[in-house]
This record gives sequence, C-alpha cells and structure tokens, in this order.
Amino acid sequence: MSKKDDTVFIAALAEISDRREAVKNCSKLFRKCLHRCGSDTCFAWWRIAVAESINSKSHRKTLGLLYLINEILQRNSNDSWVPSISTGILECLSSAIRSCTSCHDAHAVERITRILRIWQEKNIFAHDLCESVLSSAGT
Repeated sequence: MSKKDDTVFIAALAEISDRREAVKNCSKLFRKCLHRCGSDTCFAWWRIAVAESINSKSHRKTLGLLYLINEILQRNSNDSWVPSISTGILECLSSAIRSCTSCHDAHAVERITRILRIWQEKNIFAHDLCESVLSSAGT
C-alpha cells in the first residue's frame, strides 16, 4: 500500500455508507492499511471518521463505519492488536448510540445494539464491557 493507497483509504472512510458494497470495498482497503501502516494508524483514521460522522449526525455513515469495524474484528478477533484498540472501539460505539438516540434514530440504535450483541456472542469483547456500553448509552 502506497501513500496514494492511504489517501484512497481515508477517502473511502469519509464516503462510506451502510451499503454492503461500500463496507466491503472499504474493508479491503482497511486490511491493506493494517499490513502497511499498522493497527494504531488505521484505527486512528477510523476513529476520526466515526467522530466526524457523529458530529455531522450522518448516521448512515456511522453505521457503515461500525459495520466496517465489525467485519475487521470478526476476521481478526484473535490478533494481538485487538485488545489494544478495544477501548477506543467501545467508546466510539457508545458515542454513536448516544448520538442516534438524541436524534431519535431508532433504526440506527437498533443496528448498533445488534453489532454489540454479536460481539458479546462471539466473545470479541467481554460481556461486561458490552453491557457497560449499553447501560452508559441508555439502551
């Protein structure tokens, strides 16, 4: 992955939606970024994109970014870098739920909660951490 690829990945994060094709394409770029730049850089760019989507109340984009991280985590849940980024992911999830709740976007809240439940079931994150996110977000 070159610097040009980095730019393409960042642009894909900025333009992502909750459509399957968009998530799939961005997932390919994310995996390339992981190999080239490492998890810290990739997740920093992802967190920035999530924060921007929440600030702009773009819930379809937020859902797309959460679907993206869901796909990455499910494919890589046993990798050594997952625990180091788990707190940041759960913080983003909590912020996304609160944002969607404040905008009365029940569909988005339902989808985000579903992702969290999947992570519980598949033991990607500890049950108590997921429950903490749900309770802090008021769901």
